Amino acid sequence: MSMIPKGNSKSGLPMQRSVPILALLALCWSPGFVGREWRIWPAARPAPAAPAGLRARSARPAVQFQRAGSHSGPDAQRLLSQQSKPLLVFLPGIDGAARLRSVQFRRLWTFYDSWAMDVTADDRSDLDELLNMLETFIKEHRADRPVLLVAESMGAVLALNLAFNQPKLNEALCLINPATSYRRTPLSLLAPLLPSLPENLYETLPAVITPLVGRVGWYEGVISSQQVDSAGSSPLENFLRISRGLSKALPPETLRFRESLLRKGLRRLEPRMADPPAIVTLLVAGDADAVLPSVAETARLQKLLPGAQRVVLPGVAHACFDDVNNVNLLSLLTDAGITQRLTQAKVSTPSLTPKTWLDRSLLQARSWVSPVFLSTAHGRVMPGLPVVDAETPLLLVGNHQLFSLDGIFIVEEFLREQQRLVTAMVYPPLLDEVSPLDPLPYPFPGSLELFEKFQVKPTSPRNLLKTLRPGNAALLFPGGAREVFKRKGEEYQLFWPDAPDLVRIAAKANATIVPFSGVGSDEFFAGTVLDSDELLGLPVIGDWFRERIQNLPTFVEDDVFVPPVPVPRIQGPRRNYFLFGEPVPTAEVDHKDRAACAEIYSQIRSAVKVGMDYLLSAREDDPFEDMPGRYAWEQATGVQAPSFDLRKWGRVAQASEASNGGP
Repeated sequence: MSMIPKGNSKSGLPMQRSVPILALLALCWSPGFVGREWRIWPAARPAPAAPAGLRARSARPAVQFQRAGSHSGPDAQRLLSQQSKPLLVFLPGIDGAARLRSVQFRRLWTFYDSWAMDVTADDRSDLDELLNMLETFIKEHRADRPVLLVAESMGAVLALNLAFNQPKLNEALCLINPATSYRRTPLSLLAPLLPSLPENLYETLPAVITPLVGRVGWYEGVISSQQVDSAGSSPLENFLRISRGLSKALPPETLRFRESLLRKGLRRLEPRMADPPAIVTLLVAGDADAVLPSVAETARLQKLLPGAQRVVLPGVAHACFDDVNNVNLLSLLTDAGITQRLTQAKVSTPSLTPKTWLDRSLLQARSWVSPVFLSTAHGRVMPGLPVVDAETPLLLVGNHQLFSLDGIFIVEEFLREQQRLVTAMVYPPLLDEVSPLDPLPYPFPGSLELFEKFQVKPTSPRNLLKTLRPGNAALLFPGGAREVFKRKGEEYQLFWPDAPDLVRIAAKANATIVPFSGVGSDEFFAGTVLDSDELLGLPVIGDWFRERIQNLPTFVEDDVFVPPVPVPRIQGPRRNYFLFGEPVPTAEVDHKDRAACAEIYSQIRSAVKVGMDYLLSAREDDPFEDMPGRYAWEQATGVQAPSFDLRKWGRVAQASEASNGGP
């Protein structure tokens, strides 16, 4: 595989020549270059009082294994639930960063008890010590559970060495852009020289070469554990912040030690590849990896490892694990059958791989609104979906938006992030072969195919109760068509029935209810020319609509199946935001206790209203809230544009504070 990075395709410079040239450019940009005396080689540095490894061992362990994912906390019930799942251990690359709060771990939470190996910069454990620590950790924590090692780059060398030493210690491997090809690449000639660079140059170099390693933002998981002052938001200040963080994560002496450790691991591994153990293996390669020839290397390993599966990800660079927008580790493991094999779970969900015009249209619609998903736990707002035990029936209840453009994004996100199919309860006439409003194009073309793919059901108490079985999830919009076809000036208003029947059904099924709020789709268009009431008031047209809808079911007052006539929004649709509130268990609620059910219903409705207020206020701080700039940014970078800062908007209550003068 060519080692020429995409950005240098015109120059034709191989990596071993382009990186030093970029380094010289970085030297010119480095603050302090002007007005200081510089030497080609650094001045002598004071010798340390003791080897770094000895200092590390005399304090706290420099190698730690920590439970990964933002939802891992002290909650005893949650921890007990995790301990019954297969043990997943992540082994990082040469930087040693565990990436504990990565979205990948949050996705894996439903099926795996995920842990990550974290190796600090001052650790000097040799290969045998690292292997012994890993072996000891697995033996102490597996408790007869199956074990999956997920290893990236240099971590793959460690994982394979352990698999050869102890073939029965783990049941499966997932090797991501494995560094098993390192000694045969130009990088092996360049890397030993980097620790000898001048100090200021070494500290500036990372920000220059990070585009070769991964997409924008991949490095945040590496530098988040470093004490790096935030210098500001200008390009130069961010450039320096990244460099300082990465150079602290991998100082020169650490790089020198880890590079020698990698070579030692490969020397021990390579002679043994002729007789590998039979372990279920998934090989993952990014075809834009400019650091290692991962596509060719995974093809080689597939021939050597019995029964290994291989996936090549288009457009994905070396920092594969950190590219959470284009790489979904849970989906990869499930598509390969590893999740089903280790968990015995019957995962059978629709594929999100675009195969038809409908799939491509859905992806295009998602790119237009760039949905942001947030959840609430213990009063704090965090990125991602709510996490509810996989065996607990789940009922999602929230506000519906104009033309029902919101539900599909929620269903798709649960599939993408949790491999969980959420059954949407839809207005029954939408499932008719011929629309009651034919020849009007509503439902929109392709809706029936979409409903069939995602296995929706017509709304009814009986269907909802049947859906809420252990392990299942349902999506319900109590406002129905009344909220889908809002009148003028009714954006983000609730029109729910008074009776708390949905709570009674959830309590009968022992389900957990999660209220959610959505904003953005009510403003998909610039406004309304004629709303439902105005259309019904027109001569001839009103009579035609009344004839068509007279026998259709209604679920709330003034619920009429008459779509308004919208005005297109010239600048494109606004961004969509979804906030999932605190889960409300109903296992201890008597479904016959009307007062208790009414109280929970009121609580859920209030949570939805408060959530909408929060999102409407917080989105004002989103620099990419409107479409033109956001769409251009996402098309250029290949990753989702950032949203408002959760360090500022970390509590839902801040919406009311903002309306009273700001947080």
